[in-house]
Amino acid sequence: MKNLIRLEKVDDDYHVYFDNGVLLGEFYAEVDGYYVFTPKLRGGFWKSYVLRTIADKLDELNKEWDEQIKRELLDINNYNELQTILTIN
Repeated sequence: MKNLIRLEKVDDDYHVYFDNGVLLGEFYAEVDGYYVFTPKLRGGFWKSYVLRTIADKLDELNKEWDEQIKRELLDINNYNELQTILTIN
């Protein structure tokens, strides 16, 4: 299947282009470290398959960060459980 969108890295952000070269918007990292999408405001409409493609690319960009956050939260949870066990004994 043809790629419907193309990303262009600009510093730490990404410009998101439709396959015909039209700028759709931008992915940038919010304060929590996760990328979000900001559309370029313009008239017209977007079909669901374009929105799904943007969402899939956003999930792909966030995957590594999300896994790191989950690992760190698991480590904190395991540490807290260990502290509870040691306090009880």
